Amino acid sequence: MPGATDGPPSGAPADAARDAHLRASEAREAACDVGGAAAEALAGGEPRRAARLAALAGDAATFERCVDALAADRDEAARAAADLAARGFPG
Repeated sequence: MPGATDGPPSGAPADAARDAHLRASEAREAACDVGGAAAEALAGGEPRRAARLAALAGDAATFERCVDALAADRDEAARAAADLAARGFPG
């Protein structure tokens, strides 16, 4: 159908909110608030990055939420597991 889209147009509020969360995650990580960075990354739709940060912070609750989010994408979950293993986290 002409004019129909599969999702919000680029620059839509959803994109702006995602970008804001990811910028906040980067800022919190730079400020050594790794747990806060994990929560912002997860809110921004980056569960793999969030899982790494949550593991570094020792934030089990956020890490579990990351696992739940990663469960929908087996390949992304495998990349997250490899990322954590490369950093010495047990498998």
